[in-house]
Amino acid sequence: MTKDIFDYIENSRRMRSSGVDLEYYQDEQGLVDIRPYVEPTLLEGIGEGLERVAGTTASLVPGAVGATLGLPTDLASLFVSIGKSVGAEDGKKLETFANTFETLSKENYGSQFYKGLFDNFIDDLNISDQKKKDFKAGFVGGEFLGVGNIGGQAAKKAPAVVKSIKETSEEVGKAAQKRVAENQGSMTMSSMGVGEMGNMVNKGLSKLAPNKGEVINLKPKVDRLNFYSKAEEVTNQLKQNKGTGQQYRQQLLKAGVKPDEIEWLGLDDVLNKGKITKQELQDQINANRIELDEVELSGGDDVLGGLATRFNENETPMSAEDAYGPEYLQEQADEIFKNDDLMVDSIEDAMVIAKETYDDNPIMKYVDPETGYTITGNGDVGYQIFRSEAESSNFRNAIDFPDTPYSLNEAIIRVDEELMDTGAFGGPMMGGEGTRFGEYTEPGGDNYREFLIKYNNPEVQFDESHFNESNIIAHFRTKDRTTSDGKKVFYIEEIQSDWGQKYRKEQSNMPNIQDTSLQEYERRVLDNTAPPAPFITDTDKWTQLTLKRILSKAVDEGYDFVSISSGMVQGNRFNNKGLVKFYNQIIPKNAEKIVNKLDKNAIQKDKEITIGVQTSLSSGDTPFSSTRPKKRFSIELTPQLKEKVKKGMAMFSATPLVVGQENE
Repeated sequence: MTKDIFDYIENSRRMRSSGVDLEYYQDEQGLVDIRPYVEPTLLEGIGEGLERVAGTTASLVPGAVGATLGLPTDLASLFVSIGKSVGAEDGKKLETFANTFETLSKENYGSQFYKGLFDNFIDDLNISDQKKKDFKAGFVGGEFLGVGNIGGQAAKKAPAVVKSIKETSEEVGKAAQKRVAENQGSMTMSSMGVGEMGNMVNKGLSKLAPNKGEVINLKPKVDRLNFYSKAEEVTNQLKQNKGTGQQYRQQLLKAGVKPDEIEWLGLDDVLNKGKITKQELQDQINANRIELDEVELSGGDDVLGGLATRFNENETPMSAEDAYGPEYLQEQADEIFKNDDLMVDSIEDAMVIAKETYDDNPIMKYVDPETGYTITGNGDVGYQIFRSEAESSNFRNAIDFPDTPYSLNEAIIRVDEELMDTGAFGGPMMGGEGTRFGEYTEPGGDNYREFLIKYNNPEVQFDESHFNESNIIAHFRTKDRTTSDGKKVFYIEEIQSDWGQKYRKEQSNMPNIQDTSLQEYERRVLDNTAPPAPFITDTDKWTQLTLKRILSKAVDEGYDFVSISSGMVQGNRFNNKGLVKFYNQIIPKNAEKIVNKLDKNAIQKDKEITIGVQTSLSSGDTPFSSTRPKKRFSIELTPQLKEKVKKGMAMFSATPLVVGQENE
């Protein structure tokens, strides 16, 4: 036993001399040992407030603890006193605390010092006298702070205390928080005197304050979209307070911080230096936080409700002469007749073939009777858009877009954007909260919504999206559906990043700097309208960000599953084979990468989801709606997955928040 004590003392001296902050704890044999103090970064509940300060030593007997380890006897007595008072009868908790502490204390500062310290907090509050009385008893007895896990039982005996726990605790936290700000003294056990003890108690109590976004302790900030910085989480837990930038970089990368996050937080500016401090890293993270926001569009019909329906209901094939001019069919017939491989006997036969070929895939005209906008074209030649049917008689009147849409739905979306931008439509215009694209969904379902994930950075501007908002990193569109067995599904109708797609396209069109002049290269850079920003430079990155936000939203709103539309549906809707790969391969790949860190059993690749269908009994009959189960890639929101998601999702990495728990 003596050898153990000397080992403890030697260990204590060694760590004190290194300048590391220390804390005391009780090992498995019930002995007190010392270890580096790690600032608490995850509050499982308000109970961790003082319990973290006091360790788990509420049942310790002071004696040898204070004598052999230099632990202030008052502190040891304080722990014992709290433990004693927890089990006391209602109304006698404060008295038990005071009597026990006075008996055990061997120093000049006795129970009245600590009793007064606690009382001062409560007396400062603008609450009723009864609440003050309840909280004083509850605090001393551990009812609010859960010391020794006895608080719940004690609280059951005091309904008045239980009723006001939350609001009163938060008010106490605010008062303590203010005192911490006013008294920035040492918080370490290694240099603690009575004044520092007071500061430690202040700091413990300050954790009861409601979170307003300030970093009160070293917990990584979780934003309102449930994202946090992995770099901040790892930095806060680093034991090393000083070192080289290269050492810190290696530690961050080893712990799972992505190079992208290091870049966008500007950490390279610090890490490229020689010697730096942990505080410098924390300051850089705080100064360069990536701020994301979300806009939710919901509530009834689309702003331009029925636009797609009106276009499709006013569909007519154009004659070859109207589409291409009076000479078109004759020119085609001549080409056919001259082609020896076709072996056409006469120009008349060639004319028949030319007409049949055109009629098999004619140019179609779609007119919106409410606005007059007209679309002409087909999936092979693309679609042109005109502001009136009269203008559609000459292709030179078409609205000039940067690229040609090869999907009718995409062309209609272009009209939607044109109407919103110009205010040509008589309905609600910019700034409204209505949805935009509810017609582009699978049949059935309800509660259609559109979610826009935005990058809040005034120095960056991107406006070329499908919505009247700036800096949209990605958007997702949803409906509520059910599984075939009746479970609630957060159904993803679409995931898209206009910014990411635009950036990728512009970068792919950039000339090699080796093959062009510097002036030409700079001109092309200036012509680009999609500036670089976090996530949008890589499809996997913005896809993962969106999927993590989807999981957080679904968990928060109590869904049982997240299910995602199929590649076949998306490819057919927008005449785009690339969408087939995105929905059938890229989304599942990234979803599995995220979800396997949360619950390996949550992925269900072929979950049956109830989807509406349009059917008719025979040709000419009016279609009617029905539903049938269709297999979709899905994620079950299991209890394990929900628990981890609720703790926060790392913006850049796939790992869940692990502060305060073991890495899994």
